[in-house]
Amino acid sequence: MNLFFHYPLFMDDQQSIIEKSPHISKTFIVKLVIAIVLVFAALGLFELLVEAFQVVLLGITAVIWAVLFRGPADWICSKTCIKHHWATLLSVILVLGVMTGLGWLVFPSFIEEFSQFEKKIPEAINNIKEELVQTSLGRRLVQELESPQEIIMKNGGTLQNLVASFFSSLFGFLADVFIVIVVGFFLLADPHLYKRVIVKLFPVDRRPRVALLLTYQYRTLKSWLAGKLFDMFVVAALTTFGLWLLDIPLPIALGVIAGLISFIPNLGPIIALIPALLIAYLEGPKSVLYVFILYNSIQLIESNLLLPLIQQHQVSVPPAFILLGQVLLGVVAGVLGIILTVPILVLLMVFVKMIYLQDILGDPDVELQAKNGS
Repeated sequence: MNLFFHYPLFMDDQQSIIEKSPHISKTFIVKLVIAIVLVFAALGLFELLVEAFQVVLLGITAVIWAVLFRGPADWICSKTCIKHHWATLLSVILVLGVMTGLGWLVFPSFIEEFSQFEKKIPEAINNIKEELVQTSLGRRLVQELESPQEIIMKNGGTLQNLVASFFSSLFGFLADVFIVIVVGFFLLADPHLYKRVIVKLFPVDRRPRVALLLTYQYRTLKSWLAGKLFDMFVVAALTTFGLWLLDIPLPIALGVIAGLISFIPNLGPIIALIPALLIAYLEGPKSVLYVFILYNSIQLIESNLLLPLIQQHQVSVPPAFILLGQVLLGVVAGVLGIILTVPILVLLMVFVKMIYLQDILGDPDVELQAKNGS
């Protein structure tokens, strides 16, 4: 046996190494605990900020809801001698009356077609699967797709859990809608009260500028909303008429879906195209091609004719900013963040132009591109 590894000698060397190694001090342990606590506190603060941002998004939605009624009230006041509170009441009656009238005209046909829509979509998906399994690559793709049973198991294990989750989300959605409507009508009843509250949060010498900023943001948001509603109506009408000419089933349902989803730029047209292609697939390959051409033609008309016309009196938001904003707000706030990306960017653009470019950089040539209004 090698004498170098003799047991007593080896134990002496090990003992000397242990004695020479640095000991973990109490200060290091305290610092480690503080660092861990700070990390968890930061994560908790981030989660709290995300929840608070959800409330802010609900507030912005309520503002848009109030502007929907306030805009016609401003127009009535500018054209008549009616006082503003009476004009607001008349605006609410008119807007709700228009919504009711359109619903009465479109809703029965939409419900009837939507019931057929629910049956045709699974039928189209099954037909596509049958076509795919005829090739080796298609069979592999179909095998990778999850069945409804597997989806249910992943979302809670049982159908009862899935149903409970659905109703929980539904009640949460209805609660959010109720909050938006109530807060919106509070803002509509006395907007100047809330404007004064916000203005008083700033130093006295900056209050007139803050008040002007809020006024321009309101004007710009009102102009954007009017243009967006017009754009949605045109998209819905063109889609319905085009599908009717092509003899595609369920033109009203698909047209209404296309119009509503066009509120979301970039993603909206893609989402609206998917069910239309599935319905067209049941009519044959040519119908799929015709529907694809129709939707892209409407998108070209919207991008090159409607939007430039609408944006003449609006703050222009670059398309890249919209896409990046959708990604950011989608990650932070989900679907609601994606839906509200453009109005949020419109308000931010007014803020940047007035506060940063005009006030801080002193650029006098910045145009706000907003209509006159109160």
